[in-house]
Amino acid sequence: MITISQATLEDLEGIIAIEQHVFNTDSYPPFVVRQLFDISGHYFLVAKDQNQILGYAIGGLNTELMQGWLLSLGVHDKARGQGLGKQLTEKIIAVLKNANAKEVALTVYPDNQSALNIYKNLGFKGDVVLDNYFLDHEDRIVMTLELNWYFLMVVQIKRGAGVEIKYNYCLRYYHYLRPIRIESLKNGTHCYYRKRNLRCYSSAAYKKAF
Repeated sequence: MITISQATLEDLEGIIAIEQHVFNTDSYPPFVVRQLFDISGHYFLVAKDQNQILGYAIGGLNTELMQGWLLSLGVHDKARGQGLGKQLTEKIIAVLKNANAKEVALTVYPDNQSALNIYKNLGFKGDVVLDNYFLDHEDRIVMTLELNWYFLMVVQIKRGAGVEIKYNYCLRYYHYLRPIRIESLKNGTHCYYRKRNLRCYSSAAYKKAF
């Protein structure tokens, strides 16, 4: 039975072996894999069957932009055709989503149709071929998947002379939407936002991911 879990330092040798086999001369050098592990090892996933490493996924998170990345993913030859690549992708998406990433990005070879199909089926967008993306004279496609975080808000719109309309709605949470005032009220803490002349307030603790 194949299980997917967070990688440990002892798993790096097996991860590097698959990385080099899958990507050949385009693989990450071992020292880069080790440095990535030291920096963000909690975004390293490994798939095993009876302690044999059959696949891996390496992720990363830009904490300033809250943009997640799938940096590398590889599956051993003997485990291909079983949906393991998709499972690893889904798992790293879940890990990055749990870290509050707004989106996940990745690069893929334009002629890697099997990978393109997996990513498109998972909701990734992007089909523009970028020349010489890694300065290696090879093309790549950058694909992104939006991770939708919503805040349930009550919107109060003032119209005319003292006329107010109140209703609930879900507003996508973007990083540039900042609270302009926070108050503690009897019915909970509320954050006030301003966007397009709307005055919004919501429970600061309520967050739901779709």
